[in-house]
Amino acid sequence: MPDESGLLMLEVHLDSHVMDEMLLAYRDSGEIVVPLGALCRILGIAIETEPGAGVAEGFVLNEQRRFFLDATRGEVTLAGISSTLPTGAIRIYPDDLYVTPALLAGWLPLSLDIDPYALRARVYPREPLPLQQRMKRQRRIARARSGLQPQDPGYPRYFEPYHLWSAPFIDQTVRLGVQRAPRTGQDQEFGFTTYASADLLYLESSLYLAGSAAKPLEEYRLTMGRRDPERGLLGALRASSYAFGYVSDPGLDLVTADSTPRPGISISSYPLYRQIRYDRHSFRGELPPDWEVELYHNGSLIGYQQPDSSGQYSFEDVPLLFGNNYFRLVFYGPQGQRREEQHDFVLGSELTRPGEQYYRLLASQDQQGRSRTALQYDLGLTRNLSLRLGASALPAGGRMQRYRMLGLYGFGRSLYGGLNLVMEGGGGSALQGRLQARIGRINLSASDTRLRRFTSEIFPERRDPLQRRSSVALDSAI
Repeated sequence: MPDESGLLMLEVHLDSHVMDEMLLAYRDSGEIVVPLGALCRILGIAIETEPGAGVAEGFVLNEQRRFFLDATRGEVTLAGISSTLPTGAIRIYPDDLYVTPALLAGWLPLSLDIDPYALRARVYPREPLPLQQRMKRQRRIARARSGLQPQDPGYPRYFEPYHLWSAPFIDQTVRLGVQRAPRTGQDQEFGFTTYASADLLYLESSLYLAGSAAKPLEEYRLTMGRRDPERGLLGALRASSYAFGYVSDPGLDLVTADSTPRPGISISSYPLYRQIRYDRHSFRGELPPDWEVELYHNGSLIGYQQPDSSGQYSFEDVPLLFGNNYFRLVFYGPQGQRREEQHDFVLGSELTRPGEQYYRLLASQDQQGRSRTALQYDLGLTRNLSLRLGASALPAGGRMQRYRMLGLYGFGRSLYGGLNLVMEGGGGSALQGRLQARIGRINLSASDTRLRRFTSEIFPERRDPLQRRSSVALDSAI
């Protein structure tokens, strides 16, 4: 029987993946031994063990490399070649046959590096393992499916009608405090925030209120509108959503930087929940006081925020890598609350499909009463090429500026590219090229921007005007 005091529960790491199943190992006579059958099952190697009989049998990667182990006799046969094992080399425990990593390396085309302090077993294959080949096939199938039209499973659709009014969902936070000061005695503190959402006048409605003892109504926002994934809103406009009240500007490439909600109206025909731009996305939402939010991209933490003065969080222009992008927002409350949101985007396959066209229109006012307007139009030219036109008018450089934008976006097997040209009403221009490629597990991205007397929120007016900006980035999981 194994000494339970020497039990180790190891995570199995293969390439950048962590296996779901833990590997039980033991310290035995100064050595770490691992279960042969369990490890082969995790890695997809066709070797099975019978601890009661003390034997293991199967093949390694292909049926010509037959494997047979007789632990009681201390003999092993691999690909027709037999050899004798040292006495005590195999530990026969009730659940499996346990061997040292050095012995495994002579039988299987892999090395096993065990870190007993980190409780981690890292597998270094010398030949592609069945598990690696299966994951490679799955990635290839996922890439192939990402370019196909989504299939309708044929389930009946259910539409929840809007109501004249409904009972609101309310998230209420109240802060009360008393602080004793040496001169003024007691100082009382009071503050509140209210989030409410409900149907009102047959519209989706959301309300945010914040105040304090000094200013009972310090911040407020009311937004009303509708959304329809079938693009059946506003008659001939075939809109998928519209909203009025406080709305956010999704932004125009090279022009818009500020996405603060402002009084205005927005209309869009873009598919709901699609990324705002082809190769970037912004995550915005409400965040109550004392809450925190983390942003994960493909399992890696890339952002953290606390609520700002407006009670919101905002991760702006998060780059999308070529292929699948899995984002996770994790929210933490002051009393241990936790909730998550997941968003999946595929860079390349979300280009506008041939013959389809979408538009977005926004008109709003800033705190000084100055107007901001933006219009964006996308047209699918071919399966791998999309056209974007845009126009915007907003205050920049101390005066009202008008912009016109032309963009072309395309993707290939492992390559994505975009070209944007923005003309400023005063005669300035900006030209930007972006490129992404995937080489193995490394994502390479590069961009180059050329400016000529160009001013915007992204490129503010300055004494020494910026003429060129270039960047190169490498992304991978470590």
